[in-house]
Amino acid sequence: MAFYAMTGRHDLLDAAVVALAPAVERAQLHQDEVPPEATLLLGQILVTRYQWSGNIGDLEAGARYVSDASEATPVDHPDRSARLYALAYTFVEVVQLFPAGYGTDLALQHLARVIGALRECIERSGPGDPLCARYLQGLGTAYDLRFVHSGDLDDVRTGLAHLQRALRHVSQDDRDLVAAIRGTTANLLFKRYEAEHRQRDLHRAVEELRRALLSAPEDSPHRPGLARNLAMMTTELPDGSETASAFRSVDRAARRPQEPFAVDHSYRETRAAWLADRGPWSEAAQVLAGAEQRLHRALAAQYGWRFKSFLLSAATPLAGNLAHALVRSGDILGAVAALDRGRTRLIDDACRLLALDPQQVREAGHAELADRLDSWLVDVRETEAAKRSRRNGSFHVPSERDRLLREGLDQLVEEIRREDGLDGFGRTGDGPPDWRLLRRPVVYLSESRFGGLALLVTPGEPLSPTAVDLPLLTNDALANMVNSFERAHASRAEDRSQWLAEVDRCGAWLWKAAMGPVVDAVRGLGLDEITVVACGRTGLLPLNAAWTEAADGSGRRRYVLDEFAVAFAPSGRHAAAPDLPPVGVPLDRVLVVDQHDPGREGMPALPAAGLEVAEISRLFPSAHVLSGSDATVSRVLDEVSGSSVVHFACHGRSVPNYMLESHLVLAHRNLEVLDLLGQRLGSPRLLVLSACETARVALDTPDEAIGLPTALLSAGADAVIASQWAVGDGAAGVLMRILHRTLAEGEGSPAAALRRAQIQLRDATNADLVSDGFRPAEDSASLGPLARRIWAASRPFAHPSDWAAFTLTGL
Repeated sequence: MAFYAMTGRHDLLDAAVVALAPAVERAQLHQDEVPPEATLLLGQILVTRYQWSGNIGDLEAGARYVSDASEATPVDHPDRSARLYALAYTFVEVVQLFPAGYGTDLALQHLARVIGALRECIERSGPGDPLCARYLQGLGTAYDLRFVHSGDLDDVRTGLAHLQRALRHVSQDDRDLVAAIRGTTANLLFKRYEAEHRQRDLHRAVEELRRALLSAPEDSPHRPGLARNLAMMTTELPDGSETASAFRSVDRAARRPQEPFAVDHSYRETRAAWLADRGPWSEAAQVLAGAEQRLHRALAAQYGWRFKSFLLSAATPLAGNLAHALVRSGDILGAVAALDRGRTRLIDDACRLLALDPQQVREAGHAELADRLDSWLVDVRETEAAKRSRRNGSFHVPSERDRLLREGLDQLVEEIRREDGLDGFGRTGDGPPDWRLLRRPVVYLSESRFGGLALLVTPGEPLSPTAVDLPLLTNDALANMVNSFERAHASRAEDRSQWLAEVDRCGAWLWKAAMGPVVDAVRGLGLDEITVVACGRTGLLPLNAAWTEAADGSGRRRYVLDEFAVAFAPSGRHAAAPDLPPVGVPLDRVLVVDQHDPGREGMPALPAAGLEVAEISRLFPSAHVLSGSDATVSRVLDEVSGSSVVHFACHGRSVPNYMLESHLVLAHRNLEVLDLLGQRLGSPRLLVLSACETARVALDTPDEAIGLPTALLSAGADAVIASQWAVGDGAAGVLMRILHRTLAEGEGSPAAALRRAQIQLRDATNADLVSDGFRPAEDSASLGPLARRIWAASRPFAHPSDWAAFTLTGL
């Protein structure tokens, strides 16, 4: 550390980690006593490396080591205060990564430790201790961050009291600390202004920042942050006369190599909004493009999807905001590209592993390279499996192995690509989609702080996308709807009536805010199918359930599927694939995986799924059924590769934030996406997942829809049917049987077949179901003639909760 401080050479930090980390880890593994000095030093080195590299894995591991060192330090140890302050400093760095609303419980736990550590430091400090002011300033910062996650104005008041006390204790010669105290005071005053809208707090905050900048030395590390905050606060002043010069001051200020991403991102978003309010949309687009580049650099610094997901949670609206600014600047093509990039940042990284097929290398005559690739992928599987056992704790040590493993794999892939005929090996489709390959129109749906957009891309040259304004689809409106929908979804077992009402309310809002204008825009094109790329949080809501009152005055509803079939795609590249499958579904090789009664604790049998299996076997006599103990992971993978249609009648789960753990429940163990590394599914035309909630994506990173459907597409499937929520066993069973009957008729695409099945299920009366051989849930034998007629004409599955959950992802 001393040599690094003198030279600034980052390679010295790498060398220190390589030398120190193995020794500390070995000692901890064997439960040997590790000197707190060693763990503290390793933690501080990792935190320092994070500050220039931006690798969150270093910060997380460093926080663990610093925490271990402080916990191992006795109360009477002379270095106790220094180690507690190191703990507080490190965990403040950790919490600064958390945007508002993300990881609230964990952030508050960390801040409780910070506050406790600093209070102990203050208690241990003697009269006139010059460090007391620094501890108090740290407390003010902790309460500032705590208010972000608690929303409790008592945190603001407590923080301000500690900072006022710090100003009384600090030496005015310590100009840097004075600047930090005044800067934190300004932050708290501004937060109170945002909560209570008192102009006095705003003006006091601005004045405190001006005084802080006057106090801070020119080389102070606080100057860039102070200038940034002053610029953001002046956007709230009535005349805004200082804002432009304040932003220019930020441009001139030197920044630390990697400011916390959430902090930098908030600044850029505020600056873009200020520019947009004043009209120069092109300048707003430039600022947002800079935010996108900053995000790209931050993602490149991470080794592991969890850390990338963490960053993306802070940037969910970025692509939509940039697209909106580009449309207002007249660059609709650029807006389409921005939304597509936003959809593929994490998908490409995760799915790249699924595209690495050793057999392709072996068939090209390079057995030695194929064997090496097999070995690397085994290491990846083992490393990812090992992470799982450590993720239950608050921390996950060292991304050093991740880094070396990924770098080695990248080098091997580049070596393979240098061989004849393998230059495209493992590529997931870098660059924009080739729109010439588009089979059906694509509609990008996007939210933004300025209002929503629908961008319609139709086949043909020259490419000329159309933009449709969706003014109701703002960040705040969509967030409120998502939160309300998720609350009702979580409590649907206890309050079914509330769940049904929420699906109705959400569907009506979605028609007004998004799908209604889309229907109007494409109605004149004579289309029977479209592909939707749902960006941001739009993909968290059931777009299939969007409805309005029918125009004929009948009181019946008109849904999106009454207009056309809707398929979903993770990105434009998935909708414009170079190897387009046939429109229809070949039915010569049908596979059924039957695990409707898994015999596991907590997993009930699925009676209707058993009926699905019987119906499919009747419709397709040559279908191959794997059931019971025969439905093992290895057997299923072998059979899928030679099948055109695969129906999974089993339990399943999508793990959106960790794609490799998404799974289907088979005999003995689960089939996870992790099992697909180094294997290909062949090219099944359609996979049907008759399982619960296999299409759900992450609430915090919805733009990275790495659920089970996307994973299966990346492994070779053309299309996947899955469910956004658990549907009643009866409705799901009937829909699946209608779906396969429709497929057996051999007309249309999988999306068209699903649409037809959903309409038939929705419109079917009890009499229709009985005549078609389906047993209704309610027996009519005891009803009188009039009641029986009413019962026969009623539609038991008319509500969208029974059919709108099912979606098709792919072609």
